[in-house]
Amino acid sequence: MLQVLVVAMVSVGVLGGCVEGNAVRCGEAHDTLCPRDTACDEAHHLCVAPDQLASCVGLDANAPCMTTTITDGHCTDGVCLPSICGDLIVEFGEVCDDGNTSEGKGDTCAADCRSDRACGNGVVDLSMGEQCDDGEADPTITLDRRDHDGCSSTCQLEQPRWFRHTPEPGVRVGAASAYDPAHDRLLIFGGGPDFSATTADTLAWNGIDWVTLAPTIHPTPRQFARAASHGTNQIVLFGGRSTNGITFGDTWTWDGTTWTATDVVGPPARSAHVMVYDPRRKVIVVFGGNSGNGILDDTWEWDGVAWTEVITAVHPSKRELAAATYDPVRQKIVLVGGREGPTLTDTWTYDGTWEDVTTTPAPLVVGAGLAFDDVGQRVLLFGGFDTSDLGTSGTWAWSGTAWTALAATAATPRGHVVLVASCCSVAPQRSMPGLRSEIRACSPPPAMRGNCR
Repeated sequence: MLQVLVVAMVSVGVLGGCVEGNAVRCGEAHDTLCPRDTACDEAHHLCVAPDQLASCVGLDANAPCMTTTITDGHCTDGVCLPSICGDLIVEFGEVCDDGNTSEGKGDTCAADCRSDRACGNGVVDLSMGEQCDDGEADPTITLDRRDHDGCSSTCQLEQPRWFRHTPEPGVRVGAASAYDPAHDRLLIFGGGPDFSATTADTLAWNGIDWVTLAPTIHPTPRQFARAASHGTNQIVLFGGRSTNGITFGDTWTWDGTTWTATDVVGPPARSAHVMVYDPRRKVIVVFGGNSGNGILDDTWEWDGVAWTEVITAVHPSKRELAAATYDPVRQKIVLVGGREGPTLTDTWTYDGTWEDVTTTPAPLVVGAGLAFDDVGQRVLLFGGFDTSDLGTSGTWAWSGTAWTALAATAATPRGHVVLVASCCSVAPQRSMPGLRSEIRACSPPPAMRGNCR
């Protein structure tokens, strides 16, 4: 058994002169005594072996130390002490020490002295009824007491849930949307109340309210255009189609207040394509879509100034109404599903080169929404039309290797959904389905907060 000399200081007034000849005076007032062969530990009011002080001279706090009787000590307030839970001293490796090793109802220190039993401290305290704790383990760092991130503010496990937000922008289908990082809001353009009508309005969702913007110049009314944010100062809108069958191939940019038509030569006209920004390569990628005369399988990139077609030996097959988003963990664009006749269930990634990464079939839907969940470090898919053209309400997660159905609280079934991630954090999930007008989110407002990568 480890033998450590730790003796409580004795008051001079208690023993008087009887022991003074064999003791040393301690404390500023010299009113306490320690045996003459010990030293005074003023910080903890203890009598210790002299080498417990000597071994910590010149060492930093919590530095390892050794004495003739201590082999695994650490310097605590200038004294070499072993870590002993229950001695009322917070030593190396301990968060607290209330003088016992029990966890009674009123105890604020765990039995092993490694937790203050507070929700949000990064330690799961089962005796306090905690199921999880995703806070920082360092007690000097602000506790994590957020909801909607998998572990609630009361340290209980959460199931993914959808929340309906109001007010609503009105029923529309086929709107283009993109996150505007410069103004921290979601922007949508166009779409229509049904497939027979289109609009040319521009709206913004700031996480609390919808705001109708009124730019003097704007793209013509259209559905199934696509938009993406290029960096922090430019949203690009491309393509779409009118209700009378005209397919567009024009490129527009939005600076936060104004739409500007570009005169660049771009991809062939199309609608229902995918359009995603790759922040690592700093390009917007367009793939596939419907030209009005057929389904496409070409790849184009926008560098902020011009479009360039990318020719690759391997690429996804022709498709429209696929879903795509950027995965910042794997630093690749993820594309899933779509259709050219039959509904497709394959999964592809793109980083300048296409790769088929299908291991498990994706959900059998088209027009689904796709976004990256920064908290769960996964890609989320929601909704879409099934093979009978009925809206669905399933929520799926892709880990990078496989798709898994989530037991999320269901939103109303729908198709033509757009999930938008705010710079790769869990975002407001904007659903723009046919004959649906609500907005639902997986995170609390302000919903647009994120750290752009």
